[in-house]
Amino acid sequence: MLSPRTKTVMNDGVGRMSLGLMKKVRDGLGLLDLPSAVQGRLGSAKGMWIVDMARPTDEVWIETYPSQEKWNWADPAHRTFEVRAWSSQLRSASINLQLLPILEDRSSNKELLREVIGEYLQQELKRDLESLKLGLKRPEYFRQWLFERDADGCAAAAANAAANDTPTWLAGLPDRDVDVMAFLLDGGFGPTQLDFFWDMVVKRQRQKGEKLRQKMHVPIGQSAYAFMVVDFCNVLKEDEVHICFSSRFQDEVGEFSDTMLDGLDMLVVRTPAHLPSDLQRVRAVFKAEMRHLKDVIVFAAAGEVPLAHKLSGGDYDGDLAWVCCDQRLVRNFSSVPPPPEPDLSPFYSQGKARFSDRQEGQHKIDKAVAAMVREGFVFSLRKNHLPILTDWKERFAYKHNSISGNETVMLSYMLGKLVDQSKQGIIFTDKDFRRLREAVGVRYQLPKQLYKHKSSRYGDGPHLHIIDHLRFDVAERTIQAALDGLKGIVDEIGTKPSAWDTDLMVLHNNFDQLARSAEGRAAGLWETYMQLRTDVEACASLWTTSIRTGDGTLFRSSVCAVFDQWRGIRPVVEKLTGSIPLALVQGLLPRGELSDWELLKASSTFMWHYRKMPRFVWRIAGVQLQHIKAMAVAQRMRPDESRTSATAAFGRRDDDGDDDGDDVDDDGQIFPFADDDSTGMAEWSTSEAGRGCSDGGADAERLVLVRGGEPPSWCCRACTTRCGRTGGGSGR
Repeated sequence: MLSPRTKTVMNDGVGRMSLGLMKKVRDGLGLLDLPSAVQGRLGSAKGMWIVDMARPTDEVWIETYPSQEKWNWADPAHRTFEVRAWSSQLRSASINLQLLPILEDRSSNKELLREVIGEYLQQELKRDLESLKLGLKRPEYFRQWLFERDADGCAAAAANAAANDTPTWLAGLPDRDVDVMAFLLDGGFGPTQLDFFWDMVVKRQRQKGEKLRQKMHVPIGQSAYAFMVVDFCNVLKEDEVHICFSSRFQDEVGEFSDTMLDGLDMLVVRTPAHLPSDLQRVRAVFKAEMRHLKDVIVFAAAGEVPLAHKLSGGDYDGDLAWVCCDQRLVRNFSSVPPPPEPDLSPFYSQGKARFSDRQEGQHKIDKAVAAMVREGFVFSLRKNHLPILTDWKERFAYKHNSISGNETVMLSYMLGKLVDQSKQGIIFTDKDFRRLREAVGVRYQLPKQLYKHKSSRYGDGPHLHIIDHLRFDVAERTIQAALDGLKGIVDEIGTKPSAWDTDLMVLHNNFDQLARSAEGRAAGLWETYMQLRTDVEACASLWTTSIRTGDGTLFRSSVCAVFDQWRGIRPVVEKLTGSIPLALVQGLLPRGELSDWELLKASSTFMWHYRKMPRFVWRIAGVQLQHIKAMAVAQRMRPDESRTSATAAFGRRDDDGDDDGDDVDDDGQIFPFADDDSTGMAEWSTSEAGRGCSDGGADAERLVLVRGGEPPSWCCRACTTRCGRTGGGSGR
């Protein structure tokens, strides 16, 4: 498709395919809906293809254009269509930091622009705070708040967790704070009940505020990113666009809700954007001929220059456009044609040699290939000046508070050259950079922009530059107000976070009571208790001396070392006297991370260090503490049900897994730390009847603990079953 007058290619990078082929693409990708456009490659041709509904048949065909083809090809092996991306439902997007100076430069009312962008920033933080308030009242809403507004920015970790259906772990807790909070929430901990939990909530809010402060990616509800395609029907006029949505597009504020745009002006831009002309105001119209093209923006093929080319020199091979229809921004904006391109030839060189040229000069093709590969490596190993020049140009424009000056325009056009330097063979060296700086009248290093400093000490306003204004005059105050709002949430709910949790103490307290009793001391339980404390104190001491702040390798390796030492703590069963029942001995044997011994160890670790070393306690014993809490909460939710085992008391099945009300499995295995309350540790009877039992029945070896109130005593199942001599407790 060529412009009638200038013969410019108007559909650079885009073609059409049949409905039948698009259906095959949909089925191959496992999509529910038919995409309007796909980005891919077929042989030497690459770019975008849109579905052609003018010929709606099931025939399979695809057309390519010379602008898509990179070399001549006819090999049948190259006829596999490879899909890279496809159009999908559009969602609200954020405005890129680079666009703010362009918006201000072309806005007639600059104060209105700052007011609108600042309002969007405030609305984002306000919505997040309201979502948190709702989440603190309902666990399911809190989980939604966690993962919808994930402030960690750890896309790789999130993708890995999704692929493996489980988060990565560090010692006794998930690695990421967002997964730790979800884990504790699942266990029954409330965000405002536990200091350790609430500190992570506050930390996450601070991270979100810091991310917004540094990146300044302000969400604009009435904006989205969409693939750019061209009008093959030739029904759009110059500077007209067509955009429809596969489902109702609605911003978070609710001021816009529709499935298409018609009769509205809107803004379109492609990033990176540097020139004032890179942002254009166009007219959105609906054309019935293209009603099937959804979730893409269709540009007109009319005119002398493709609209995509006006947007930072773009094309239609898969570029995304940021589109915005907020009329407060649109009506305040006026487009400008691209400025004349200056002569930049003195500031770079360009390699134009082709492989055919080398082949002519060398008789053997292997030498020509070797020379081509060598030159390719030399070119790729050159210093990349694109990020360097980008940063320097932004400092230059910031210093002059203008993007439309002649010198700034020269730097912007040079950046456009460097973007495609690998395709065009452009060579830009340190000497070239020095000559370019001299040409714009600056030979020294320019200072960093204020908004790029992490410190907030530059907050005294007012600030002339729009990004400085948004960060220091708007964002700082708004973020601080949001953090102050967290305190109001706690007051509103009426629950003050505490390091203490009664449910986590009970296991330790009951065993401590048992070990201190006369019979417990005689049986050697006091020595077991003191040895446990000594071993846990050793782990705490190792944590204090070896753990370093931060998330580096040293921190992770130190945590793992402490965790391994804590897991290795075992009771010395051999020191227990013969008077101790078999059930209790078996209960002290570690049998997995949720065994009675591990739960007792976690409860004791919490009891001894919850106040001064909460990070140590939760990072090392988080799995067991979450389990104890979950069982306690479950039991309170079913107060009328009678439970006899420790874990059943927490709302689980019997430990032998048969729900028959006992903790003796078919092989005679006994689960000793069992009771009828939510503690997970038995209480003991002092009845003389319990002490004197000598029943010799078949169940005599199946010793169980009798629930009571005072120091310990033991009785066999046969006795409690046949004679009921339970010492006043509900014996089993």
